[in-house]
Amino acid sequence: MDIKKDIEVLCKLETQDADPDVYLSLSYPDSSGKNRCELFPIELTLDSRKAKIWCIKRGFPTHLLYKDTEWTKLFEKLQEPVTKTGTIVEKFGFFKNSYFLPDNSFIGSQEAPTVYFHPKKSIFRPQYSKSGSLDEWKENVAVSASHSSRIMLGLCTGLSGYLLKIVEIIENGGFNLFGQSSIGKTTVLKITISISGPRCNLQSWNQTDTGVEELANGHNDNSIAFDELRTLDQDNKEAAKKYRQ
Repeated sequence: MDIKKDIEVLCKLETQDADPDVYLSLSYPDSSGKNRCELFPIELTLDSRKAKIWCIKRGFPTHLLYKDTEWTKLFEKLQEPVTKTGTIVEKFGFFKNSYFLPDNSFIGSQEAPTVYFHPKKSIFRPQYSKSGSLDEWKENVAVSASHSSRIMLGLCTGLSGYLLKIVEIIENGGFNLFGQSSIGKTTVLKITISISGPRCNLQSWNQTDTGVEELANGHNDNSIAFDELRTLDQDNKEAAKKYRQ
C-alpha cells in the first residue's frame, strides 16, 4: 500500500460550537479492503500513541500500525497542512442543491466527501433504502392511488417533505387519518413511507415529547408517519388531547 496514494486527507472541518472541535476527513482502505471515510480529531496529531489507538479502532491496515517506519510516514501525513475546508452539519436534508443522507452520502451531485454530520450530536437516523425498481413500485404500489383518494393523499404527503425546501413559501403540516379498525389507515402510512425507505420507518405514537422532537429533527426535509394514536392513551378522548398538545 502506498500511503501517499491510498490514504488521503480530504479536508479540514470545524464545528460551529462555542468551543469548536476541528477534524480531518480521512479516506482510506480498511483492513478488509473496503474504502472508508472517517473524521480524525486534529488534536490527535499531537499524540502519536492516541492517534494510533484511534486508527486501530477504525480498522486501518495493520502493517501501517505495527511497522514503525510505516506508522511514522502515516503520522507525518496526518500532520501536514490542509488548505481545503469542509462543512459539519447538524441536520439531514438539503445541503445547497443536494440531499444529505444519514450515511453521509448524497442524492445529487457532490464532490469528494466534504460534508459530515456533527460527530458529537445525537439524532434519530431514518432508514433510506432501495428495494426493487421504480417501475415495480409504480405497478404494485403507486397504481393503488388511482382507486383511493386516501392513498393519493399519502403519496403526496410522502413527497411533500422533499418539496418544501424548493417551494419555500409553504409551511409544513400534517394529516390525521381516523376511522374504524381494519379500513386501511396503516396501509396508507406504509405506502407513504415506501417513497424513501422500509417499513421500520413507520413510527409509534408511544413516545416521550423529547422522543417526538428527535424523530422530527431526524426527518428534516422529509415526511414522518406515526401509527396507532391510541398508544398515547387507551381512552380515545385523552389520546386526542395529547395529540393536539
